[in-house]
Amino acid sequence: MKKVLSMLMTFVILFSLALPANAEAAVKISKTSLTLTVGNKATLKITGTTKEVKWSTSKKSVATVSKGKVIAKKAGSTTITGIVEGKKYTCKVKVVDKKTASVESISDVVDFLKDKGYIKGNETKMDASMIGGISGVKYKDSKIEIYEYDTNSDTYKSLVKTNKVMIEGLNIEMTMSAVNGKFALYCEEADNKDDIIKTFNSLSVE
Repeated sequence: MKKVLSMLMTFVILFSLALPANAEAAVKISKTSLTLTVGNKATLKITGTTKEVKWSTSKKSVATVSKGKVIAKKAGSTTITGIVEGKKYTCKVKVVDKKTASVESISDVVDFLKDKGYIKGNETKMDASMIGGISGVKYKDSKIEIYEYDTNSDTYKSLVKTNKVMIEGLNIEMTMSAVNGKFALYCEEADNKDDIIKTFNSLSVE
């Protein structure tokens, strides 16, 4: 009986010693992605630690951050970073205009741009695989091309950083005019390029 009690006590002691390490919460950021309307606010937190957090934003013109409080300034994308003991925790923030539309497919994007008068003429299906995309359409008369990408692909990750993709077999880079969520826009030769880009970027991509 004494032997059994001794073994039981040993087990309890070992378990209690191991419990703090197992119960300790992992350090993480409260959100890794966030969409805000211009003028709106949100608060990010680093949980699992009581250490001081140093916050920063990659684009102050799009959104600012102070003590975790994010304020949306203008349409665009930025990355909010919280640094704890030298380790970075990031949240990708997308800011959209107050008047915008939600889109899920290329056809949604096309319909919206058509309603705004930017797209006219016949549609041509593009072989998007040549630039690492899933699908694409071109409107020659309007000088507009729209492509959809897999956001988990290496091509997309590079595109988000540089706005450039390599055309397969030609060893030529193509620079997109804008990237919004999973969609990329090319309208470099369009007369109203800036207005098209602004409208495209105002879309909320689902």
